[in-house]
Amino acid sequence: SLGLMVPERFMPIAERLGVIVQIGDWVLENAIAQLRLWREAGYDDLFVAINVSTLQLVRPGFTDEVLERLRRAGVPPECLVLEINESALAANVTPVHEGLAMLRREGMGLALDNFGTGDSSLSALVRYPVDMLKIDRSFIRSAPAGERETAIVRAIIAMGHQLNMKVIANGVESEAQLG
Repeated sequence: SLGLMVPERFMPIAERLGVIVQIGDWVLENAIAQLRLWREAGYDDLFVAINVSTLQLVRPGFTDEVLERLRRAGVPPECLVLEINESALAANVTPVHEGLAMLRREGMGLALDNFGTGDSSLSALVRYPVDMLKIDRSFIRSAPAGERETAIVRAIIAMGHQLNMKVIANGVESEAQLG
């Protein structure tokens, strides 16, 4: 009844309802199946990014399940990027860190989603093997009219590049925002 929902709104609702792990499993399975189809059709130079809930990350065996699904489908780990919310890193849970490190060692991409709005510290960028930052759309929506937001976006971009990370800005809709 609510129509199309962005992940930032949908995921917390699914977590509250207790269905996010099942939905996440379905998304992961279907994303990998689609990647396999695209690769079979000759499109082997792309990747798919999917949002992963903190509840999925802390589940025992999550890392092994992801790698096994990729192996069964014949899809290299480099073709999948897991988008992780800052809250997953704020808890500083050892199994999450170890799982993410293992996935990264296997070649999978890891993106820190909605960067700048969560409660993780900058030290999480050092501890966790994230190789991509996704700037939250709230900063982009306010830029370039908001000088403070523009300064924050430029600082995040510079910091990400200094850490050899790719930086993605969610919600760029105008030339001014792109600039």
